[in-house]
Amino acid sequence: MTAALGKLTLIAAMLVAVVWHPEAGAAEADRVLVIGFASQPLIQDVAAAVQAHARHNRRTPGPDLQADVRLVRSGQSETEFVRQLQPPLQRYRAVFAATMALARAVQVADPRMPLVFHGEANPVDLCLVDSMQKPGRSATGYVNYLVGDDAKLVEALVEAFPQVHTIFFGAAGSNYYVADCGPHAEVREGEPPPCVPGVHAIDGYLERIVEPAGIVEQGRRLGVDIRFLLLCGPDDFAQIGELARTRPDAGFVFSYQGLFSVHAASLVDSVARARRPAIFGKAALARRGGVLAMEPIRDASDARVAIDMLLQVLDGRAPASMPVQMPRGFRLSINAAAAAAQGLQPSLRSLRRADEVLLRPEAP
Repeated sequence: MTAALGKLTLIAAMLVAVVWHPEAGAAEADRVLVIGFASQPLIQDVAAAVQAHARHNRRTPGPDLQADVRLVRSGQSETEFVRQLQPPLQRYRAVFAATMALARAVQVADPRMPLVFHGEANPVDLCLVDSMQKPGRSATGYVNYLVGDDAKLVEALVEAFPQVHTIFFGAAGSNYYVADCGPHAEVREGEPPPCVPGVHAIDGYLERIVEPAGIVEQGRRLGVDIRFLLLCGPDDFAQIGELARTRPDAGFVFSYQGLFSVHAASLVDSVARARRPAIFGKAALARRGGVLAMEPIRDASDARVAIDMLLQVLDGRAPASMPVQMPRGFRLSINAAAAAAQGLQPSLRSLRRADEVLLRPEAP
């Protein structure tokens, strides 16, 4: 009897310990990490949606699910930011990353962490997912990116300027991605080789910046010669004018890449001085003075798609089974004022197809 009472006392003590000292288990279940930059209003929208969702679905007594917002400091790398998180990454039920680079840093730190991202890059290239339809890894989200958008830029340029027979496709050296995807969830990092500006043949280096095979095939179908122009920094934009002087049949394509976005004004000015047809992957560059731009359609519901995906993950759905969501199509912008200033005339067909035609210069 004494032995039995002793066992009952021990079990009761253990139960009290579970009830009153949940420690890490409850902390992990009650936290969602939301990460990004202070300039992104999406961050606060995600945090508010998580806590509203928790209140709406609360069925048992206890603390609500909390959204911890953490912002990257100026000059801090994404990898360093994730490494220095407090509490550490493993304390969270799921993570929402407002940029693709942050999502990648989270995946490198913990490949099993349920992850939802929102950004503007190909998540397959970054090893975040195995494919857009079947992510396979513990990550999914919404990207303002469409498979084949580089080839669509080539097509739009030739339609607007049929006289173009040689296209120099801009490849930003800063866009080189070093991830090497393993057969499971591993991501191995390495240092990129030196960037050498100029016209390049297709090689392993170029394939880590753009997807050249689809671009070349589109050029072949349209009857134009595709060359790849590697640009390592804004000083290299001078090569645009040099190529234009030697190739009067030339046109240029600059897809959405970080170097071209950060130094948009310098790039647009360099192209304008060259007075050759060019198309950009961001509508903002057409408004700055570029002649043509084509980008995936954006609308106010984009962010809500990613938020809803996070809420589904919190309700128990596996990210690996949730297809990556993308825009519905492309939007073509033509700056007729810039074209006239550069002595260029887009075709009537492209003008009819344009979603936006700018008739006067816009202030920067």
